[in-house]
Amino acid sequence: MLLISISFLTYASGQKAHLWTDYHASDEKNIRRLISMMEQSKEGKRVLDLAYEKAASYGKTIYDVVKIGDGSVTDTTLLRRFNPNNPLDVAYDSRAIVYINKHLKTYHAVLDLSHELIHYVYREDFNPYERNFSLSGFIKNTIEGTGGEAEAYLSECKVNLELFDLENSEQSRCREVLKANDKTKQKTAAIKKFYQLGDYFKRFQDSVLKVDPYVDLSLEFPHLSRTQVSFHSSAYSKPYPIASVEEYLTISKAACQNESRRLELASRNIAQETKQKNLLFSLKSDFESKCNSFIQ
Repeated sequence: MLLISISFLTYASGQKAHLWTDYHASDEKNIRRLISMMEQSKEGKRVLDLAYEKAASYGKTIYDVVKIGDGSVTDTTLLRRFNPNNPLDVAYDSRAIVYINKHLKTYHAVLDLSHELIHYVYREDFNPYERNFSLSGFIKNTIEGTGGEAEAYLSECKVNLELFDLENSEQSRCREVLKANDKTKQKTAAIKKFYQLGDYFKRFQDSVLKVDPYVDLSLEFPHLSRTQVSFHSSAYSKPYPIASVEEYLTISKAACQNESRRLELASRNIAQETKQKNLLFSLKSDFESKCNSFIQ
């Protein structure tokens, strides 16, 4: 997701500013321009090299992966396949596309590209069909996990400071989180910023407890604070912990609806073998405990 989307569309004189998509008629040439700029940064080149390698492992180029969109986001699709004649045998695959907001100027587009490519390269896949797919785990993985928002922000900050000689609020924030020489301390500083909830603090507490009434919020989220919000998710226009709750609910509802259809199909088609009947019974039990609140 995009950290902070600030798009200035006009100069003080009222003339239209150049968006990053205005320089060429071809989408690929505009993306090439961003990439060539990002490659001038040591951190940017490191991330791009990893992205090239990952794309190649799927038989793709970076231009198959990076696209122009209405927002900056890494869209990961989990594909689930099974034979209708044997619905209990399931295979999973995932695919990711990086979209860069077409409404940005070059400065923010480069930063968004560096940010989203961290998600693309490093973010660990999640499986909402697994029994241990929990709300707290999803929130923490989104913000604190490998390739999550904190790591993407730190990488974006390095690119920002290496490429641009500016004095603005974004670079000031970057210097603040990068001032420690220790990488662990840098990441902790970034994580704390994502858990600044301001007036959303109680709303977050209530929304988590509604899903999991027994969770120990202070234990699970030790960095939660009432400090004024630093970062909003562009996809939800809310602080990232709140956005993560909403995303979890959307994903879980879709997964539970899909699982309901699969188990219904399995109930009709399964052979009368005791082993398979026991497996189906176990799956249905797991489904009911996990999905009742999402399919009512």
